[in-house]
Amino acid sequence: MTQTIAPPSTLYERDLNLWLGDAIAKLKAGDFQNLDVENLIEELEGLAGRDRREVSNRLKRLIEHILKRCYVDMPECYIAM
Repeated sequence: MTQTIAPPSTLYERDLNLWLGDAIAKLKAGDFQNLDVENLIEELEGLAGRDRREVSNRLKRLIEHILKRCYVDMPECYIAM
């Protein structure tokens, strides 16, 4: 028994960059009727989640560095005045 894999049927599934360009062009032209709203929402939610994780990771790293500067004796990191 062989299984065949169906080729991607939408532009979003075939080529994300081409789909993004198309969506941007439609938004700029005000062509909201032909916009792929479901996939646009999915992409925006993904970006928002990624950005939240990035901010969280950067804040953790910043706090780690601040704590290290406060509690680890590293005389080579201080400028003599």
